Amino acid sequence: MTIVQMLYFSTVCQYMNLTKAAQKLHISQPALSSVIRQIESECGVMLFQHRANSISITDEGVVLRQEVEPILKQYKHLETMITDSHLERNYIRIGLLPILGMGVMSGISALFKSRYPDVQLQLTEKETGQLYEDLDSGKVDLIITTQKKEMPEEAADSIKEYESLRLRDIHMVFAVSQQHPLAHLDRVEWADVVQQPLIMLDESIEMIDDIIAKIKQDGYHLPADTCYTNQLYTAMVFIETNTAAGFLPIDAVQHNSKVKGLLFPGTERYPVYMVYRRDRHQFHAAKLFEKTAMELFTEASA
Repeated sequence: MTIVQMLYFSTVCQYMNLTKAAQKLHISQPALSSVIRQIESECGVMLFQHRANSISITDEGVVLRQEVEPILKQYKHLETMITDSHLERNYIRIGLLPILGMGVMSGISALFKSRYPDVQLQLTEKETGQLYEDLDSGKVDLIITTQKKEMPEEAADSIKEYESLRLRDIHMVFAVSQQHPLAHLDRVEWADVVQQPLIMLDESIEMIDDIIAKIKQDGYHLPADTCYTNQLYTAMVFIETNTAAGFLPIDAVQHNSKVKGLLFPGTERYPVYMVYRRDRHQFHAAKLFEKTAMELFTEASA
């Protein structure tokens, strides 16, 4: 049975009407009927029961349909891959940990766009577990995130299928307004932190989760009126206006004259990785992006 025959058979199954199926396939009804008879002859069984004004699928037809549908689905995927490759796909789908937008992604994006202005960067910001899910399902071409101490279960089972390229390290600081009473310090203790109005980024971010765990381990607790947000920009506005203090990546504060970044107990550096799947086709644009990122941070660390 050819792919065309499978497509014709599947379309008839979909509409259960030869006239509508023929219209969908842009062929005549007699031609479609002839193809169905050829398939039935090849299979040696009746696939449809024909009545005066309708048709119905036989048990044998149901079995054949169950076998044909996955083949057609894979064929459609193959056609898409061939088409995209032929067109030299001019976009890259990137999954990004939100706090890496400043300093990491902004630097890569600026250099990449200066070199390849016709290639679009499509960014999606999510927490690490969701980024790996999107990578596994093919929703993104690559992700940029920090390495988690415990990989998501679905990633741990197939970790050999991932390629991880280390870009650089980052660390968090306790950020306060330059008008804040603590702004004259270089370092704070937990006792100082928990006495301030706070705005915290989402705990799903590994670094934030680690900080909260350390505060609790040392016998302290966040204030009951602590505000929470998943937007880095929102946290920055609160801190700039001296409405609250909070923990931000060093990249977000080091070039901001309105904010001061302070060290805190157990400040830890986190590696930033660009990750893609080894078992997936990598489009040329994605390879150019990876090359640009590695060049940028290799030069910065030299």
